[in-house]
Amino acid sequence: MKILVIGGGMSGLTYAVVCAKNGLDVTVAERNNRVGKKIAMSGNGKCNVGNANVNAGCFNKSNIVKNVLDEISVSEYVKFLESLGVYTYADGEGRMYPLSDSASNVVDCFRYQLFKHGATVLCDAEVTSCKRVNGTYEVKINGVKYVFDKVVLASFHKEIYHELLRIHKEDHPELLFSPQDSGVAALLITGA
Repeated sequence: MKILVIGGGMSGLTYAVVCAKNGLDVTVAERNNRVGKKIAMSGNGKCNVGNANVNAGCFNKSNIVKNVLDEISVSEYVKFLESLGVYTYADGEGRMYPLSDSASNVVDCFRYQLFKHGATVLCDAEVTSCKRVNGTYEVKINGVKYVFDKVVLASFHKEIYHELLRIHKEDHPELLFSPQDSGVAALLITGA
């Protein structure tokens, strides 16, 4: 199965690594010149990788997030990070950071896992269209047409977001999200 992940931030990289570790053919399209660029700036350079006290009530679309949190607990997420080589600690308010206190170390761990498991990373990638054709997705990236079985939008890209909503509206009429919703919503609407 060929999967395109649009967005090389924390959500996109997490999804891409999980898929690549499971033997799927994964491509990450990132508009910056390096994946994880915003991760490297997060938490004043320390990288806040999560919150030990997370719950559905912390989010606008709590019913959707509850389903995700029911599937993946904080402890499972921590185990996933550890499998990448990212060991964490939580501060007094539950904010989780890598033991190294280095955001660039976190990015390097994700990048290594993508490389190790054969994922393709396209940086400086401009995604200009996404169309559903015969059960697949035709996606233009930097003017080149690619075909994927699944598309995961893990970054807000207005045109692609609305195209994916249009494509999936008939199959999932309950999934109508605002631009402020997280990548979790996009993962759900593409069935990935």
